[in-house]
Amino acid sequence: MPAAAPAASDLATFARQIGWTAPPQPPPDSDRVVVTWEGDFSNVAVMLKGVELGRVKDQQALLRGANFRLPDRANLRVQLLKKPVGKILTVARNGHRLPAIAGPEAPIKTGADQLFLLAILNFVPGVMMLLARERDLFGMGAGLVATGLLLGALGLWGTRRFAAPFWIGAVLLFVNLVYSLAASRNSDNPLVKGAGFGAFFWLVACTPALVRAAMTASNLKARSAAP
Repeated sequence: MPAAAPAASDLATFARQIGWTAPPQPPPDSDRVVVTWEGDFSNVAVMLKGVELGRVKDQQALLRGANFRLPDRANLRVQLLKKPVGKILTVARNGHRLPAIAGPEAPIKTGADQLFLLAILNFVPGVMMLLARERDLFGMGAGLVATGLLLGALGLWGTRRFAAPFWIGAVLLFVNLVYSLAASRNSDNPLVKGAGFGAFFWLVACTPALVRAAMTASNLKARSAAP
């Protein structure tokens, strides 16, 4: 007897928890095709009018793609693709692709990429400030280098699906803003004064992605620990 597919309410709740937009579930007698999955795109099932048309349990088989015949003789193809942003589930009807579905690890990948980007943006200017050998720039340069190294380490940690590095990264952005604003008040150097604006920009630009990544990692851990 095939394993039961995840309840629609559970999928919708999980979608809300990790920031997905969960479409309303069709009634059991609807002509819409419903595709469900568990965790990281495992145990993918295709259903129509509450009746299961088929199931792909092996992710390697899903990477190769699976075809299902609909009652109107149309061909429904479900395939998992690996992209730089993560895994994408594609569904096509007679070769016409429907909107792709991003995997649950996509927000985590985006958050880690943000940390790596911030690491580079801190480390490189910091090294340049240290090489300038100016007193006004030395302290800030050392701080930027240290921040860059720390953000890079947090990015590597975040790729292992832990929530803590993303929360720490968000806090670091706020601390960096406070430090940059304080330093700009005590210096006439235009680079130091411009650092405050840059810190504010990156705080606004990157914090939402870091928070989504932290929430996603927390929810994935909770689901994996559930009996």
